[in-house]
Amino acid sequence: MVDFLIFSLSACGQNVNTNSENESLLTQEEYLNVYGDVKVDRSQEFVIDFPAKIETIFINDGDLVKKGDKLIALDLKDYLLEIQLKENEVQILESQLKKLSENSNPLMPDISRIQNELRIKENYLLTGEDPDLIPLKNRLEIIEKAIAISQQEYEANQELFEMGAITEKELKQSEQIYKSNLKDKEDTLMAIEKVKSNRRIEIDGLKTQLESISRQAANTDKQKLYETEELSIRIESAKLQVNAMKSKLNRAFIQDNYIVAPEDNLIIYDIYCKEGSRIGPEQALLKAMYQDTMMVIADIPEESISLVSAGAEAIIVPPYENGEEITGRIRTISNRAVEKDGDIYLEAIIDIEKGKELLKPGMTVDIKIPANID
Repeated sequence: MVDFLIFSLSACGQNVNTNSENESLLTQEEYLNVYGDVKVDRSQEFVIDFPAKIETIFINDGDLVKKGDKLIALDLKDYLLEIQLKENEVQILESQLKKLSENSNPLMPDISRIQNELRIKENYLLTGEDPDLIPLKNRLEIIEKAIAISQQEYEANQELFEMGAITEKELKQSEQIYKSNLKDKEDTLMAIEKVKSNRRIEIDGLKTQLESISRQAANTDKQKLYETEELSIRIESAKLQVNAMKSKLNRAFIQDNYIVAPEDNLIIYDIYCKEGSRIGPEQALLKAMYQDTMMVIADIPEESISLVSAGAEAIIVPPYENGEEITGRIRTISNRAVEKDGDIYLEAIIDIEKGKELLKPGMTVDIKIPANID
């Protein structure tokens, strides 16, 4: 229920009092008395998402700490070892990738050798400077000279034979020498053609061999490319894991191996861990309230909601007598009513403007709100 404090106005000489249930005569100096709880607008749960061991707890429930104060000491040796092992994995993979990139295709020397040999033998056919042909060509020149000489001798002997200057035997000997030289020329020309034919066969064989090895080399290059891509992906994945592991230590409330207060005026509560205990990923250690965000949550009875509005001043009375005034101002009034202990209320949030240091989160306070009387 809500109580009304009724004040008299001496200047008017009138007494203000309550009448029936349906009517009450109030002045603008009357207050609506309600109850409320001191809470904070902001709190934080300290959660770590990596394995560790609790070494020392420096705080107790309800402690007020300032920025940088050590709250908990952690043993991070196992987790730091995991990071180091993952970094070592990255180095090993990078070394494998470097070695793979430096190793040339093992078939390249064979390809180079065949290409060079093919180029030389094709040039033999093109220029005629084949080392196997040179002796035959030289022999052919000698034979052609011998043919010319033997032909002249044979023709001269024919004339001498007709004149009876030489015998038939001598004529046949010169004829035999001439024909023998012609046969040598024919044999030499055939030898030259055979050399050229063999070169063509060798060139065709080298081309076939080069094509086969080139296909093998291409497959080897594809395999190397696949292995290179696979290693690159594994390296990138391992680096991402290292960065993710390190980022878990890069929190405002983690300094070295300590959990510290990230800001001033934090009130510690709900300490979940114990010294010597091991904690796993996504495990909460404790909670903290931001004292600077203290506010009062007041319950406004539904029948009195028309008497208050956002922006109205409020006087906050703590559960102890201190003689000091604590004032605030209504920030918002909820648009949703709730039931508490059989009565219907609307929640109002009151910002504390003066005397915040006199209150503690969790206190229950009385609140006097000037009534809105039209």
